[in-house]
Amino acid sequence: MQKQVSFTIQAPYFFMGELTENTRHIWVACHGHGQLARYFMKRFDFLDLQEHYLIAPQGPDRFYMDNYTRIGASWTTRENREMHIENQLNYLDSVFDTETADVDWSQVKLHLLGFSQGVSAITRWAASRKILFDSLSLWAGGFPPELTKDQWSFVKSSARTFAIIGRQDEYLTEERLEEQKKLISGVFENCEFILFEGKHEMNREVLATLVEKIS
Repeated sequence: MQKQVSFTIQAPYFFMGELTENTRHIWVACHGHGQLARYFMKRFDFLDLQEHYLIAPQGPDRFYMDNYTRIGASWTTRENREMHIENQLNYLDSVFDTETADVDWSQVKLHLLGFSQGVSAITRWAASRKILFDSLSLWAGGFPPELTKDQWSFVKSSARTFAIIGRQDEYLTEERLEEQKKLISGVFENCEFILFEGKHEMNREVLATLVEKIS
């Protein structure tokens, strides 16, 4: 038999830049399985930090990798899945509310990005909390099948959505690719699919092109 308790914990998150009156773009970027946020956010180090501010939450579960030589983080697993997802949502709420409580959203655009497992984290949070984003980028990750089109009715008509996929992604078969295209297109009719020559990775050149599209 299983019981559960509620208690308060502390959890880190990371950021890049400084939130000022000159900030015009705020990013919330969720890393993939086995990554750490402080390293993941370095992929964005080309951003103009006068106008861009990056928030990089970190998956709440950490574990040893590579024979205990590295530490990775994860967003959730099948074990106690619903409870972990709720904890994850509450954590993202806390990070976002702490960072953006005083933001004038009439002057600032919000960009959400998830890589690999981070796609599930960022989309579940956005849909559950009805986050009014200006762009949503789904990079090399599976879209949660339980999220239906009706759950995204709050999305602004001006919001842009992207699905970025490496043609040589080792985790993606042609069948899986078509399945994801169908699933995502069924929710976001105008989603722009970006295919690049690469593996399961955050390609810096492709990321820079994405930033140019939405900045």
